[in-house]
Amino acid sequence: MKFSAILSSLAISALQVVHAVPTEADSAAIDDIQARSPNTLEERGAVCCVVYQNTLRKIADLIPRGNGQYIWSLPERCYMTVNRKANGCNGWTFTPTATCDDLTEPYSIRIHPLSDC
Repeated sequence: MKFSAILSSLAISALQVVHAVPTEADSAAIDDIQARSPNTLEERGAVCCVVYQNTLRKIADLIPRGNGQYIWSLPERCYMTVNRKANGCNGWTFTPTATCDDLTEPYSIRIHPLSDC
């Protein structure tokens, strides 16, 4: 269910982008549009790319945007509580649950561009 919701959101976003681009505009108009809207899909899309990395592995996963807590199943590892903010992908915090008691090695979790996922 979550996967189909993500795909539906991405399809709607893609349609909005296609219809928002002018078809017969001069280059000055296109430059103006690009200057006013940053090219950061992670800020506008329905998901954020989250990357878990330690010395042995790197796991990239998509997490739906939203506000409040989300339980993230870190593939092949454990579950993390993600405290999401309504302002996009910035300011998220990740808290290991009790299932993550084997995370003893140093690791990092960061938001990455969607192209990394």
